[in-house]
Amino acid sequence: MPTPIKNKVLLIGWDAADWKSIGPLMDAGKMPALQSMVENGVSGNLSTLHPVLSPMLWTSIATGKRPFDHGVHGFSEPTADGKGVQPISVLARKTKAIWSILNQHEQRSVIVGWWPSHPAEPINGVMVSNHYQTALGPLKDGWPIAPTIVHPPEKCEELAELRFHPDEHMAPHILPFVPRAAEVDQEEDRRLASCLKIICEATSIHSCATELLENESWDFAAVYHDAIDHFGHGFMKYHPPRLDRVREGDFDIYGNVVTAGYLYHDMMLGRMLELVDDDTTVILVSDHGFHCDHLRPASIPREPAGPAIEHRDFGIFVMQGPGVRKDELIHGASVLDITPTLLTMYGLPVADDMAGKPLLAAFAEPPEVTHIPSWEDVAGDDGQHPPGKQTDQYESKAALEQLVALGYIESAGEDAEMAVEKVVRELQYNLAQSYMDADRNRAAEPILEDLYARYPLEYRFAIKLAMCYRALDKTDKLAPLVEELNNGTRRDAEVARKKLKEFADVARARRKARKEQREADEKAGIDPKDRKVEPIFDEEERKAIAELRDISRVNIASIEFLAGYVQVADGNAEEALEHLLIAEQSDVVRPGLHLQIGEAYLKLERWEDAERSFLKAGELDGVNANVHFGLCRTYLSQRENQKAADAALKAVGLRYHYPMAHYCLGMALHRMGRIDSAIEALKVALSQNPNFPEVHERLSTIYSKRLNEPDLALTHTVLAKEMRTENRRRRREALGLPIPEKVAVDLDEMLPKVPSVEREVDPKKIPRLRQPPEAPQSEPADDSEYITIVTGLPRSGTSMMMQILNASGLQPLTDELREADEDNPRGYFEIKEATQLRDNPSWVGNARGKSVKVIAQLLGELPQGYKYRVIFMQRNIDEVLDSQAMMLERLGKEGGKLAHEKMKTVFQGQLAHARKLLRRHGIPTFFVPYVAAIEKPELTAEKLAEFLGSDADAKAMAAAIDPSLYRQRRKAAADDEDDQSAAG
Repeated sequence: MPTPIKNKVLLIGWDAADWKSIGPLMDAGKMPALQSMVENGVSGNLSTLHPVLSPMLWTSIATGKRPFDHGVHGFSEPTADGKGVQPISVLARKTKAIWSILNQHEQRSVIVGWWPSHPAEPINGVMVSNHYQTALGPLKDGWPIAPTIVHPPEKCEELAELRFHPDEHMAPHILPFVPRAAEVDQEEDRRLASCLKIICEATSIHSCATELLENESWDFAAVYHDAIDHFGHGFMKYHPPRLDRVREGDFDIYGNVVTAGYLYHDMMLGRMLELVDDDTTVILVSDHGFHCDHLRPASIPREPAGPAIEHRDFGIFVMQGPGVRKDELIHGASVLDITPTLLTMYGLPVADDMAGKPLLAAFAEPPEVTHIPSWEDVAGDDGQHPPGKQTDQYESKAALEQLVALGYIESAGEDAEMAVEKVVRELQYNLAQSYMDADRNRAAEPILEDLYARYPLEYRFAIKLAMCYRALDKTDKLAPLVEELNNGTRRDAEVARKKLKEFADVARARRKARKEQREADEKAGIDPKDRKVEPIFDEEERKAIAELRDISRVNIASIEFLAGYVQVADGNAEEALEHLLIAEQSDVVRPGLHLQIGEAYLKLERWEDAERSFLKAGELDGVNANVHFGLCRTYLSQRENQKAADAALKAVGLRYHYPMAHYCLGMALHRMGRIDSAIEALKVALSQNPNFPEVHERLSTIYSKRLNEPDLALTHTVLAKEMRTENRRRRREALGLPIPEKVAVDLDEMLPKVPSVEREVDPKKIPRLRQPPEAPQSEPADDSEYITIVTGLPRSGTSMMMQILNASGLQPLTDELREADEDNPRGYFEIKEATQLRDNPSWVGNARGKSVKVIAQLLGELPQGYKYRVIFMQRNIDEVLDSQAMMLERLGKEGGKLAHEKMKTVFQGQLAHARKLLRRHGIPTFFVPYVAAIEKPELTAEKLAEFLGSDADAKAMAAAIDPSLYRQRRKAAADDEDDQSAAG
């Protein structure tokens, strides 16, 4: 088992925290605690999952699994007896959390407020559930704390004293959030009370967490704050800049709430950082972001979890601690990656049934990663509740009321049976969306079909089902559904409008009657205050009106888009375009519509229109991975492979768990001749989606036509055919068609034995690769786009070549840390990061338009996505070893403990491998024999200038060559043959 690399870890959750809101505050110096974490660690986006609902996401963060695997599917659930509704509880989680696994390894944990974590689990340590901070009523009625809220229960009374109740909060505490609080009429305006409640709950969590961090022993701690999310849902509409739909008075009073919320969280973060030592790693994450700009929705859908429309797809990730890189960005992180990263830090294996990966790029020296099939099969005390555990109904009722008030779930009302049905309905809907988010559309299809059959007026189910059919390419089912949607929504909208008109007539009649009553009262001398004025509509009527308004608002954009997609599938391009243009005109704010239109244009093979649509979506939301994936496919269709690869890299950088994007990246790299990188991308796609026959087909092509590996090619061919056969069988089964008998394929009989690890390919068996036909032959790339790599073995003349290029005017990328010495009196022209390329390639982009020295052994670590050209220094290996030995002797260091001949063999193999990599990737390479450069500097300089394709001064380059530095000479030997052969 690997050795743990950290002593303690503190995981802090800020629900809905977003860099778009944080960035300006840090720039202004207003969030110093977070700023210090960013500067002393790594940071970046954390991509979310769909649906973007917090209890599902925080459970994914704590388990490394998607909702359909961990079991938490929404905000509420039926009670154990099935007769009522309660907030989602930890009992819904059907897999181990990170603290469960640590519990099995005698690690002590402190968990505060995690959502969901009620009832508190009997872990080794202290757990305070997410019901801890919620006030159940007025303070005068008391504020008891149930034993199920805290484990161990004997700590209940102690921790209860640390809570803050809104009734005891004094005015000064609200003023930083609402400076003009005194102007608010709290009898009419409950927003001030809502703000105060959020502040108190955040303060309660912080008070409890700091007490436990300071006074309990712990190995792992996790603290969760939901306040930023609540501030967002309640007050983001008032956040600057003021929206046209927001009244100026509301903006003036509540416009500072969200900002103050972030500043308060930074203060709390600062205190927690004071309580941990230098050996503690601190990780700060959010499960999603929150729209704070022009993408703030104008209205919230009247449906359960409707407020989630305000969420953004990217949260935040910050990590600092011993062994963590400093002041660097990390890309491609997901909420699924947190638990695998934590397990790796504690020296524990990552489970194969976890969907995430360890974030190794965060570490200066990446830790060793080991694997097991599943932690669910590992026996031992995991600190989870025993089967049959139930929640306290009184606590559940109070917590449920809070979720209703926030708009996350509907009020249960008096009809308990109906309430349970609605909850189950939403859990199923969320489960289906989770399947679709993971590209498991076949699992989502029957769930959505059942939901739409039972709730035909819930058009959101039908629209999501249509998207599912579209993903499965089931146009036979999609076409009638879209027609039904089109006709049904318009028909129902018309009926709803008529009923709304009837309500309007009733309202006019009631207002007229009210006016007549007031006039009669005036004549009778009755004071208007003595007569109670009833609202125009009662609660039931208002609810009915709201529902009718929802039905009356036909979602033209979605329906017209789907209608267009059906026409595309049927080959009716003109009809499709008509629908698409109607859809495009109906929505100019939401990027999703333009993404969908771009998809349809791709189907129509209208590449320029597709690119325009994706770019338009990007203008609205430039950090949307789907934007860059759409552009990637657009460029692939036009065989603009470099642009396609760049777009795919942006997509997977934003959302790593994106198998189609990895596949398209592999396709682009394959076309560019970058074979090793293409295989790597394709294997990632296959690991994320094992049922991906197209990946196997492309791998088969690569192994057959590029690498001369017929065994591996045949393996992938057979796997692809197996998958396609099974997929056809499933489609026929779904359509009720007869299923032919499946022909079994025995790979052991059909194939020769395939090695478990791909063997090294003999370079002599690899034909020299032609330049891919799609790559331009006549127009050389702009020199400013090239990264010029100077490579070879250490002491093979690479420093001399850097001096030559510097003389030519090509600027070297160097940190000037290594001073000139006896071995290199003119300097080394090195950058330290080049020695760490295997662990951190993020610096390579800085070398565009420059030269940089990278030893031959590290060429395979260069990141994909850049244009390289290579100058490869060749020198007699005996001379290289002699020179290395002399340098080590002068430095007083001991080299590798291999005999000269053995080391020579190793270096020869490494050189052969490096040359093979360059050929595979089609990277322009100029081989420079060291002896030739010394003896014929003018000729070498001329040929080098020709290779660089620039106005390089050949005379200046030749003058930079100093023959006096040629030491450790040996007579030409047979060993030279290997080096010189590559130059041809």
